[in-house]
Amino acid sequence: MCNEISSVSGVPYPRNRNLIVCIPIAISMLVLACLSCKMDHTSGLQQLAGKIYKAPMAQNLPSKPSAEDSLYQIGMDAYAHKNWDKAITAFNQIPETHPLHNRIVYYTAHALIGNREYDKALALFNTQGLNNGEYVQQTGWYRILTKMFLNRPQEEIVPELNAIADEPHLYYCNNAKDVLKQMKAKK
Repeated sequence: MCNEISSVSGVPYPRNRNLIVCIPIAISMLVLACLSCKMDHTSGLQQLAGKIYKAPMAQNLPSKPSAEDSLYQIGMDAYAHKNWDKAITAFNQIPETHPLHNRIVYYTAHALIGNREYDKALALFNTQGLNNGEYVQQTGWYRILTKMFLNRPQEEIVPELNAIADEPHLYYCNNAKDVLKQMKAKK
């Protein structure tokens, strides 16, 4: 029955409507299979990081801010609206003596990720203030994701993931285990 073809105006078409539906689906599946085969390991890490990465929510201050706090607020508002350049500019104008300096560095790093400036973001995630302060757990996790965005070798990423996965008290422990499974890396 599928082989029966009718003709209207000399143009053949299948009588079986299922065949009409199946052909485009089959073609789409072949195209997707070809595209999947062409993906290399490096772009796979970027895709995995892109699926996992979630920028933290903006943290606003109470009303009546000082001039420095106004810059902080401008930066957070821009950050909340994904205006990365404006957020970075505002955050960079706030002096290092500001009591929220580590938070500002943390959000600047995320704005840089939003701008796809991964090298600069990684440099900020490697600063001492973020690695010893209140953002230490988040920093370790986002440093790994940033390295994935940069296509760093698995040999560099897997030990850091294992370090997080081996500590059940860490917030990102299960996330690290999931990434390791997805990377098909063994401990």
